[in-house]
Amino acid sequence: MGSGDDREHNEAGHFVEEYPLTVVMDVFDAVEGPAIITADVVDELECGRETARQKLLALEKEGRIKGRKKGRVTLWWPADDEAEDNG
Repeated sequence: MGSGDDREHNEAGHFVEEYPLTVVMDVFDAVEGPAIITADVVDELECGRETARQKLLALEKEGRIKGRKKGRVTLWWPADDEAEDNG
């Protein structure tokens, strides 16, 4: 009798993160333009909208990206120091 959760676990029994923040940052390189929207992350990573939103918010909290909400859409772009690191 399992819990129905098929997510992968590591040796310690913790869930393996399917979408690390570094992979989310790669979306900026994969999408044309200097900024992205949540739907770009959903399309590139084939993840759920809420997963994409939470990852973007985590990146913003870490100071790696900045965002501006207009209506129902948030535009995300790399923070100045992150953009310089990526060349």
